[in-house]
Amino acid sequence: MEQDLNKTKLNEQIKDAYCKVLYTETCHYILREHLLHWNNAVKVIQIVLSALSTGSFLSILISSIFFKNITNIEQKIAFWSTLISLFILIFSSLSYNFRFHEKALSHDKIANDLWIIRNKYISLLTDFDTLSENEIRSIRDELYQATNKIYKSGPGTTSYSYRKAQKQLKVKNSQNFTQEEINNLLPSSLL
Repeated sequence: MEQDLNKTKLNEQIKDAYCKVLYTETCHYILREHLLHWNNAVKVIQIVLSALSTGSFLSILISSIFFKNITNIEQKIAFWSTLISLFILIFSSLSYNFRFHEKALSHDKIANDLWIIRNKYISLLTDFDTLSENEIRSIRDELYQATNKIYKSGPGTTSYSYRKAQKQLKVKNSQNFTQEEINNLLPSSLL
């Protein structure tokens, strides 16, 4: 009887760990997409601003070559060209300092590594009834160590990504999972 109770507790603990890994994996995928979106937006803005700045510069150059007197229009073009150049500098600095693409790749790697861990949890739960308590504990401890190593290897998640993961996984509470939430997140064959 006590052995059954211990195995039940182990099963619940492993299911909880599975759900936490699933949430974290989802958060990293969300952050990857978010950072890639920002990376692409900054690059498009840089291209547009560069084109506008170049066009303004060419306008001033052509008008000063062909028309010797500088007019009010050329002064306005010069002002806007300078302002656009300032924005190019700001967006280039933003792109360089925040390194959206590099951060996105870090989140992608962690999410991919967690995918393997998540599937190992599913395998453990699938084999659960055929394993001894000691075998279960040993595999669980290996999974904890592997998960911890992955968590330490890169950036963490954010509250933004967690909220998005909750929405994506259709869960509205914290990572303390109810049986209903576990049942919704686990493959039906493991329930």
